Amino acid sequence: MLTISAAAGSKDHFAVLTAPLRVFLVPGIQLQVDTRRPFKAHFEMCDAVGCHAGFKLSDPVLDAFAKGNIAKIHVWTAKDKGIELPVSLNGFARTYARFANGERQ
Repeated sequence: MLTISAAAGSKDHFAVLTAPLRVFLVPGIQLQVDTRRPFKAHFEMCDAVGCHAGFKLSDPVLDAFAKGNIAKIHVWTAKDKGIELPVSLNGFARTYARFANGERQ
């Protein structure tokens, strides 16, 4: 699950990726959009819903999400074993623009 929020008193936006419980936390989450260079987000906490890794939606990340087709999210289930979860980015640019303009639906 990907959640986007605005920072209080700032124009910055942040994203939080939530992975299921029982993932291997040390390597965090790796995210790659299409063939772009992947980046990592470190897990910050776990709760009853899952384990959460947050990152700032910087201009390069937003550009990749807006222009990309597929985001591949890689989480580890053990030190040397992982799974990759493909997520469609279809409609991200339109939805994010509505969010950034303050529309809530």
